[in-house]
Amino acid sequence: MVQLKRLLLLFLTVVLFYSCKTTPPKQAVRNDFFQRVAVLLETDDFDGALALFDALPEAEAALPEVKVAKSSILLSAGKVSAARAVVEDLIKQDAGNIEARYVLSVVESRQKKLRQQRIVLEDIVKESPNYVPALNDLGRISIENSKNLKKAASYYDAALNADPANEDSIIGRARVYKLAKKYDEAIGVLTKGIQLRPRSASMYNERGRIYRTIGNLDEAMADMNEAVKFDPNDYWFSYDRALALLAQNQKKEALEEFKRASSIDPSIFIAYVYTAGISDELGFDDEAIKNYKKIISIKPDYYFGFEGLGVQSLKKGDYAQAADSFLQAWGKAPSEINYALLSAYCRLKAAKGSKEGRNAIKPFLNEAIKQVKRDSIDYYVLRLYAEGAGDSDVALRVEKEPNTIAKFRAVFYLACYYDTTGIPTLSQKYAEDFREFNRRDLIEYRINDFLHPVSSGVASKN
Repeated sequence: MVQLKRLLLLFLTVVLFYSCKTTPPKQAVRNDFFQRVAVLLETDDFDGALALFDALPEAEAALPEVKVAKSSILLSAGKVSAARAVVEDLIKQDAGNIEARYVLSVVESRQKKLRQQRIVLEDIVKESPNYVPALNDLGRISIENSKNLKKAASYYDAALNADPANEDSIIGRARVYKLAKKYDEAIGVLTKGIQLRPRSASMYNERGRIYRTIGNLDEAMADMNEAVKFDPNDYWFSYDRALALLAQNQKKEALEEFKRASSIDPSIFIAYVYTAGISDELGFDDEAIKNYKKIISIKPDYYFGFEGLGVQSLKKGDYAQAADSFLQAWGKAPSEINYALLSAYCRLKAAKGSKEGRNAIKPFLNEAIKQVKRDSIDYYVLRLYAEGAGDSDVALRVEKEPNTIAKFRAVFYLACYYDTTGIPTLSQKYAEDFREFNRRDLIEYRINDFLHPVSSGVASKN
């Protein structure tokens, strides 16, 4: 959509540029119309722009340049079928209209008709080999659909020969070099492009991303700063700058930049993943909970959001919320049996070991038991929680378990089991055994740290 909008604004500029000051009255009125459209497009007021078209006299509305502009705006507003109707009508009247055919190619893309899109674009460049928007799209398609870097490079090179300062062509060519791991060449293309267009936020951002990829973090940060300076309201520039800060281990600064990205576009979930994770790591628990809830509201199938909310709720002692969150995480990721066990533990804690608590967890634990092998240690741990018996059997199986992760996870859940049955000495013993395993990447490690802190007089081995 960015390229289409840029092309539309360029198209309007060209229409206005070639209209001299002494144009007839009708042409002057048309120029005023396009100027008003361009102003509304700068603020993405597509409905306002379309309203101007609806108010045009019939003869004016039928002009080719007006139809191209209207179809482009309809596309930008997400009204794809309406855009197709307008542009196909124009092509019937004038099959050689390149701008109309290019808009049709974008329509085909939006409606997932990728083969038709390619055909339209290839026909355009056969007739007009220097039509840069079509060359750029063919380059992008060659990367995304066929992974043909050589072909993509040829399209972008042709586009740059036609227009050496075209931003999309420069960035596209740099990406081809990056995918080929020719990082110096990619940086060279972008550096030359920045010399031609020194206020291009997109090119600074792209070069900064490449610097970050190769570990040149100071250069990456400098470029990201420039990108955000020139376009402070772009979500992805802010997001990339936050990643650069994070790569430099500036976590608090990164947190603020991720939050700024979310304020630019609250509907995109990825920055919330980082704000939640960093807040969690820095001990900003309330902030973490708020962000985990936001992630869940935007992307309810993203089970890590439920996992994070479960951990934070458990940390705060909100066992009911934690139990629900882990159960929902398990529903999204049914192969992760540990979520079912965590939910069972939290439900038992909420019920304070009562019989009602045991009865509440049996239905979903019995479902979990069906999903694991009968001879696995997971099977016996699940039965322990469901039935409230068999801890000695699990302890013996722990000693013989060859899979270290399965073994020490069982140790953790033994610690939690004894916590729910009121045997603190055994709970602490198994928690300390699990701590010695030192697998910080496991969710259980984080939970073990706050559920079972190192006991007095026992030194941590971490």
